[in-house]
Amino acid sequence: MKHSLSEYGANSLKQKQKSTALILLLNQFNSPIILILIFAAVRSIFLQDAADAIIILTFVIIISGLLGFWEERGASNATERSFALVQVKANVLKDSQSQEITNEEVVPGDIVVLCAGKKALHI
Repeated sequence: MKHSLSEYGANSLKQKQKSTALILLLNQFNSPIILILIFAAVRSIFLQDAADAIIILTFVIIISGLLGFWEERGASNATERSFALVQVKANVLKDSQSQEITNEEVVPGDIVVLCAGKKALHI
């Protein structure tokens, strides 16, 4: 029973949709501690303590959110670049010949050769 790549498609994981910069920024203000700080700032405004409200809003919430955004965006970009560099290959038996192909080209029915030192295991 021979299966083909055109029948099953590429053997790859679907890429997660990349978050936009705006979504990443808004997600920074979704944590419980930030929500508590926003509540504290609003409470300070109602109690007519403008200095505390400005300190909480400006220095704590906004700067914390921007730093978190900057770090998450950098990590996301680094992850994307790493995945672009990595290409995993597999040794398979096709038509009684051992071939090295990318993981995306492996289809049901291929015999994968697992090598452990000098011994090979066929699955």
